[in-house]
Amino acid sequence: NSKAQAPGFPAGLLTCQSPPVKTSLERSQSAAFWTALVSAALPRASACRAHEVSQITGSGVIVCPGHLELTKLDTLLGRSVNVITRLRAALKTRDVAPGSVVIDCCPLLGILSLNAIFACDLIVIPVSADYLALQGAQQVERSLNALEPVFKRRLPRRYLLTRFDARRNMSSEVSDLMAMAFRPDEICATRIAENVSLAESPARQLDVFRHAPQSRGARDYQALVEELAGAGFVA
Repeated sequence: NSKAQAPGFPAGLLTCQSPPVKTSLERSQSAAFWTALVSAALPRASACRAHEVSQITGSGVIVCPGHLELTKLDTLLGRSVNVITRLRAALKTRDVAPGSVVIDCCPLLGILSLNAIFACDLIVIPVSADYLALQGAQQVERSLNALEPVFKRRLPRRYLLTRFDARRNMSSEVSDLMAMAFRPDEICATRIAENVSLAESPARQLDVFRHAPQSRGARDYQALVEELAGAGFVA
C-alpha cells in the first residue's frame, strides 16, 4: 500500500478506543519504533524509552520517531529467540501503550519484521490492486507459513485490497486472483478505494478523517476498523 494511505488505519482506531501508538519498523522511515530493540543493542540509546521519544500528532496518534541506528540491528543482534521476542516483551510492560499499537514494517523478513510478527495479535497485509503487489503478498504468505512451526499455530492475518478502482480491469482481476491465492476468511471484506483525499492528507499533515471526513477514503478505513473490531481484533 502507498505510504499516503498508511495513517488511515491508526487514525480510524481513535474512533473506538484510546489513542493508538503508530510505529514503523522500516529503517528508512521517520516514524520507527526503536525503544526496546535499540536500547538493548546500542549504548547511545540506552537511556531512551518510548515516552521520551514519542510525539502526539495532530490526529491524536502517538508516534515513536526512529533513528538511522536501526540499520545496525540485524548485524548486532542476530536472530536468536531472545532477540526476536524483545519487542513483544517490551509491549507487555505495564502502561507502555495506552491503546492498540500499529507496527508498520517492510515485507523483508529481517530482525525488525520478525520482532513485529512475534509481538502482534494480527498481521494486516495491504495489497495494492496490481500484479506486482499481489506477488509480494504471496511471498509474505509463504514467509508466514514457514514460521508456523516456530509458533505452533497459524498466525492470524488479513489481506487488505487497497487502491481499488472498479473502473480498471486490473483491480477486478487482482481481486479475483487474491480469492484464489489466499484463504477466503483471511481476506478483508473491506476494500480501500483509490481516493484523492488519501493522497492529499499527508501533505496537510492530517489523517483522512480530519482532512476529508466525508470522503470515500475515510469511509473505507472506518469500515476496516469496524470489520476488524467485529472479528475481535480491535477492542
